[in-house]
Formats: sequence, structure tokens, C-alpha cells
Amino acid sequence: MDILDNLDWGTIRQNYDRRMAVHKLLIGRLDKRDARNFAKLALGIDDPDGNYSAHEHSLGGKVLAFNGPDPWPMVLDLGAELREVARGTDVPTRVRAARISYLGISVGSEMACMLQPGVCWITNSRSVWYFLLEKHGGDYAKADEELKLYHTGQQGSEMDYDLWAALHPRLGPKLKNLASEGARESKASGVAPGPQIYLWADAIANQLYADHFGR
Repeated sequence: MDILDNLDWGTIRQNYDRRMAVHKLLIGRLDKRDARNFAKLALGIDDPDGNYSAHEHSLGGKVLAFNGPDPWPMVLDLGAELREVARGTDVPTRVRAARISYLGISVGSEMACMLQPGVCWITNSRSVWYFLLEKHGGDYAKADEELKLYHTGQQGSEMDYDLWAALHPRLGPKLKNLASEGARESKASGVAPGPQIYLWADAIANQLYADHFGR
């Protein structure tokens, strides 16, 4: 059975639409240089749809707590940097250069995608699990087991960052293919696919992950 069989494309499109609404809010707050409200949304504090990675692992509060008395401008400045990247492969370099504690590849790449959903992709547990599922030819047990290896490092450590940063460029082509395959499947089900390829791919990966892990 193909891994895209039996997906609820209506739910996936709803997820995509919610994230696109947040995308527009983020751009508006960035343009206004509203550092506090931009950071709260970009870190999934105001709304989980702003950053699943930060929300799921309670990283938003850590970013704010461990980056000095006024961390808001740091997050805003990183957002401005990520909005201007020309290639998704540039994201790890920009995130590293920002030197924001507890803001690594998963949170940073999601921020980048939420700002540039047609250019930048997300490297987080959901997308990495999909990548591993493809790598292992649809073997769910092998994908589950290998995903655990990406969570064994100390969160925020340099080694952990390097592991995820090295994986990031490999996900881009896979997620682009997922978006294309998902577009065909959704059209066949009578649901219009999302036009922003990486946010559309993310919505599909999220649903696959939720269906498998029950969350």
C-alpha cells in the first residue's frame, strides 16, 4: 500500500490553510518590526500553528528565558534574515550565526518555512520521519527506530545541531516530491492542493505522522 493512501485530504488542506493564515500574520508583524508579538507567534507561544517544533517541545519559553533580558529583537532579526534567504539550504548557516540558545534547526527551519513557504522547508520530527520512511521503503518500524537516533543527543548541543544541519539539505528534494505526489492524490480526491510547495508538503507529513503515532 502506498503511504499516501487513505489520507484525509480535506483535513490536510485545512491544516495548510491555517498555516498560511499564520504566515500572513508573521509577515505583517515582521514588516511592523513588532518584535514581541512576532517572536511569540514565530515560537508557537501564541498559537501552536506558528511553530509546531517549538510548541511540541516547549522550546519557545526556553528561547525567551535563556537569551538575556530582551530576547525579542534577536528572534525578529533572525526572522528578517530568514525571510531573505535565496535557498532553503542557506537556513542552517543563518540559524547558527544568530546564536540563539534553544533555537536550532527544527525551530529555525520551521520559522523559515512559515516566512517563505515556497522556498524553505522544515526539518523537524515529522518531516524527518517521512524522510526515513521513504529511505526504508515504507518500513514503519525501521523509520521509527532511526528517528529515535535523532533524539538521543542533548538538545541545544553543538553535536545535536550538526546532526540536524547535515540532514536538512537532504530533505528538500524529498519534500518537493511529496508535495507533487500529494497534489496528484488530493486532486483525485476532489481537494485543491496548496500552492506553496513546502508548506503543502509539511501539511502532508504532519498528517502521516499524526495517523501513525496518534497525535
